[in-house]
Amino acid sequence: MPNAVLVHGGFHGGWCWSRVSRPLLADGWTVHAPSLTGVADRLHLAGPDVGAMTHVNDIVSLIECEELDRVVLVGHSAGAHTAAGVAEAIPERIAAFIALDGLVPQAGESVNDVLGESQGVPDLFRQLAAEHDGVNIPPSAFTAEAFGVTDAQDAAWVERRMTSHPLRAFEEPVPVGEGFASIGHRLFIRCERFEAAYGQVMVDRFSADPGWEVAHWDTGHDAMITDAGRTVEAIVGAARAAGA
Repeated sequence: MPNAVLVHGGFHGGWCWSRVSRPLLADGWTVHAPSLTGVADRLHLAGPDVGAMTHVNDIVSLIECEELDRVVLVGHSAGAHTAAGVAEAIPERIAAFIALDGLVPQAGESVNDVLGESQGVPDLFRQLAAEHDGVNIPPSAFTAEAFGVTDAQDAAWVERRMTSHPLRAFEEPVPVGEGFASIGHRLFIRCERFEAAYGQVMVDRFSADPGWEVAHWDTGHDAMITDAGRTVEAIVGAARAAGA
């Protein structure tokens, strides 16, 4: 059966994929949804040296140590930035790439570059980190509702679990080039109820690229929580399309 590696976005952790992991595991998939260094259950490893390449190396090491191949690699939000760096590093192990409302970089772009200065979000992240500990962005930057999680119980669960996120992970670019471009099946899913401007930038960038498929979902940003069934279907479909 196929392998799935699920990469969470900012302020989240591997926990956010639980509704996606369970049905895949029940269907015989191998699923890994790790928390990145410095967040969630690995919050104790936070520090000034934790950046975007730390997170890329987290996932590369996991895939290599578990001897995974034909991987369906899914990155949510800023996790797509990490996942792109992973695909560049070990493209021979990646069968399909899914950016779930993800910030997918071009060469030389950091997460904050993709976000764009026009929204003021990168400056807000820097300000919040400076006021917090100078290194990490506190989870107060967002609420569950901002991520599209409106069910009261779900929102409480998300807000209990959210942790700070290393600022350097948003400031540091990752290598992206021929390795990433060689991935045969690439899907960008735009979650239309999340109004961040980068989403349209991604749609414009990939709609004209024959190497990408673009899907539009009428859902909030945290689709792996609020629309887990469709997220599972997208992963299974990507594996099928890639022959994984």
